[in-house]
Amino acid sequence: MKIRFAPFGAILSVLAFFAWMSSGARNDPSSNEVEGTLAASVTTHSDDAPVLREQTGGSAVPCAVPLGWRIARVDGPFELSRTEAKAALDKAATLWEDAVGRSLFSNESEGTLPVRFAYDERQERTQERSRLVKAFNEATESLESRRKSLDAEREALMVRGRQIDGLQQRLKDDSERLDREVEAHRREGEALQATYPVVRVQSGTYREAVHTRDGKVTSVTREIRIYRFDGSDDLVRLAAHELGHAMGLGHSGVPGSLMSDEFVQTDLSRGAPRVQPADIEALRSVCPEL
Repeated sequence: MKIRFAPFGAILSVLAFFAWMSSGARNDPSSNEVEGTLAASVTTHSDDAPVLREQTGGSAVPCAVPLGWRIARVDGPFELSRTEAKAALDKAATLWEDAVGRSLFSNESEGTLPVRFAYDERQERTQERSRLVKAFNEATESLESRRKSLDAEREALMVRGRQIDGLQQRLKDDSERLDREVEAHRREGEALQATYPVVRVQSGTYREAVHTRDGKVTSVTREIRIYRFDGSDDLVRLAAHELGHAMGLGHSGVPGSLMSDEFVQTDLSRGAPRVQPADIEALRSVCPEL
């Protein structure tokens, strides 16, 4: 009989041990509420109580699902509200549940899986690095923006430069074309001068014949002949000159006067022909009674 019932006794002993451990875990809140970072071991109230250890290789009691979790602690320096922390854990749990197609986790106010956000130098360094990276990225964006602005300005200047180059080339072409036209015009002037050189040409003449008898003047035959003129003003000037001869005036040596033997345009003779002071003086010397 002893041999027959020995295995059953051993099995009952093992079951009693696990029942005792489960009862102790539920009755001892310190096993679920250990604060701070989970270290390799955590000191407990009793040498017989289970010790929380880091299980980087996974739980020693796997597949205990669904796991009821709760947000137990969020240190202020994280700058994270409990609502935000819960939302993050919900998303993390959903990743697994969507992958296997079944419920694995639950959020419970009395959940046996507390999640604590314990702030220490690790998160401090993470936040500092994040701050520095953000500042660096902002500086990068600012530099890129300035580079784009400078590139746009450079392109605008290059376009303007090409426009100015085009204007300069156009001005150069126009200047060269004008020089050619001026040269052609000068040659035309030389050809005109060669074809029609300036020569002394008689434009008109006053002629008269005095008839006498016994030494006395009996009659006078007068005539004015016009040979050439250049426009209406020139014709009036020429006629006035010949009429002056008819009144007894000879040629004058005063340039610009009507009775000048050769008409040369001066400031006094510009525009419509006029009787100049030298002409009046000459007429009064011949005809004092006028």
